[in-house]
Amino acid sequence: MALRRRAGRPQLKRDPLGSAEIMAQLRTALFLVTAILSQGCRPSPSTDIGPTQVARAFFDALARSQWDSAAALADSEWLVSYHSREVQLLETVAIAREGKAGPVLGPAGAEIPADTFTARFLRAFGSRPVHGLRGVETFVDLLRLSPQQFLARCFEGIDAFERRGTPPEPNRQVLGQVLENPNRGYVVFRHAAASTDDTDLEAWVLPLVRRRDRWRYVLPQVFDGPGCAVIADVGTQRQH
Repeated sequence: MALRRRAGRPQLKRDPLGSAEIMAQLRTALFLVTAILSQGCRPSPSTDIGPTQVARAFFDALARSQWDSAAALADSEWLVSYHSREVQLLETVAIAREGKAGPVLGPAGAEIPADTFTARFLRAFGSRPVHGLRGVETFVDLLRLSPQQFLARCFEGIDAFERRGTPPEPNRQVLGQVLENPNRGYVVFRHAAASTDDTDLEAWVLPLVRRRDRWRYVLPQVFDGPGCAVIADVGTQRQH
């Protein structure tokens, strides 16, 4: 199946800045992790609502199961890209399981405008059940969600998925922040349980960007949890 959509909504990308660029930035961030740890994990002093404050608010919202609040702190441009990517992955799974993409959506290799693709997809797969996201019964429900609502449902679904048969995830402890430039920064964190013996010493990096004088997070390709498309289950039978 080699259908191509004409540009009309964000195209499938691993991240809003391009995978090569973000991986280079994450490699840089690993050096910054070493610098932070060597300095005793001291956070950068700041009186503004900077990367550290936003990261802590994000982690606190996740810990308190405040999914809408957690999603509201995401960068708007990344959010649109993430939503498009995860929805397209779920659409691809549904099409692959059907095995009849050509007759349903169009000839192989044809360019299909985004609106036309969506209309054809919903006619063929709109009633296909989707499990794992609260309030989402079918693809019709899924596509009605805004990018921010979608991310909030994803956080909730990922939390439920990870709690099946496993203890709760330890809290995320912020170690410090490093600014690459005035509009991009990194917050280094680790998982810290109540007992120091259970603390995961592995450091993780959360990138943040500043747009219109507001810092917002951008989840990297490899965050400390599965992607939304991984935990959402696309059913093989249509609902009637």
